[in-house]
Amino acid sequence: MQYVSFLLHYLRDDTELTLGDVTSVNLTAMSGGVQQNFVPDRFKVGFDVRVAPTADLAELEAAVAKWVEEVRVHLWACVRVYSTYI
Repeated sequence: MQYVSFLLHYLRDDTELTLGDVTSVNLTAMSGGVQQNFVPDRFKVGFDVRVAPTADLAELEAAVAKWVEEVRVHLWACVRVYSTYI
C-alpha cells in the first residue's frame, strides 16, 4: 500500500505525468489450499507489473526484493519468488 500511496502523490504532484509514466504493481491472482480451515503448505500470488519506460530496473528489483523480505519476516516462512515474463 505504501507504494500505491507514493504513486498517487507522485502523479498528483507532477501534472505533466500520465499513468504510463509510472510503474504499477497490481495483485491479480491468489490460490492455495484444498479446503477451508486448513493451513496450506503452498500459496501462490500473481502480480501484473507494468514498468514505465523510464523506470530504473535495478531500483525496481531492489524494491521487489525488499517486499519479499518483508513478507518472509511476517510469515516466518520460506518465501520463494518465481518470475515469469511475458
